[in-house]
Amino acid sequence: MPSRKDQSSALIWTRIGQSGRGRQPSLTHQQIAEAAVKIADDGGLEAVSMRKVARALDVGTMSLYRYVTSRDDLIDLMNDCVMAELLDESFDRDSWRTTLHRLAWALRRLLLRHEWAVESFGGRPALGPNFTRLYERALRAIDRPGMTMDQLMDMVSTVWAFTHGVAHGEIIARQTQRATGMGDQEWREAAAPLVLQMIEDEEYSYFRRIVIEAEDFPDPDVLFERRLGYVLDGLMVGLGLAE
Repeated sequence: MPSRKDQSSALIWTRIGQSGRGRQPSLTHQQIAEAAVKIADDGGLEAVSMRKVARALDVGTMSLYRYVTSRDDLIDLMNDCVMAELLDESFDRDSWRTTLHRLAWALRRLLLRHEWAVESFGGRPALGPNFTRLYERALRAIDRPGMTMDQLMDMVSTVWAFTHGVAHGEIIARQTQRATGMGDQEWREAAAPLVLQMIEDEEYSYFRRIVIEAEDFPDPDVLFERRLGYVLDGLMVGLGLAE
């Protein structure tokens, strides 16, 4: 029989569903995950604690440790809980480009809904059931004869990393605006004296061009769509794919 130490160090997904002696559980891991997600949506990832989740579920903090052994367990549950939202997307085999395009937009919407997730996604491979199902469906949809598994993973990972990076920048901008109380226009007005000084300096010729030529306040959706197109074009050329 595994020791208590072995059980606490095992992934939460290994331990979920294992039968054990004692009274029947009064909570489900899904309920725990949903309560933690609600706390994170309201206050950020730093607001999530075992104590707060227990309070939201109206149970004792120690009772929660029957289901999760650490805050890391909690975050794993949260990540996989919100990943279920991506399973509502339809992935088919009509076009690898359509599949990756749809995945990118769905992931960006997910991260903008759950800002905390941009911090917790990534790192070690996520092995929760919803993430595994999503990855399986995406790979199956883009698979083509002759493609290697490394190429398929490169395609999904490249689009995932691009989308995560874009969403992270958008979320940081949101958080900065909330923290400072300054919108884009207010910030621009505050920065105007420094900007005017910099564009007079010959060292910053490209900065001057940005100020003069670049679009003011570009639509984030339009920007994302255009740059995602460049990423997909790059995959097509790099891997010799047809549309």
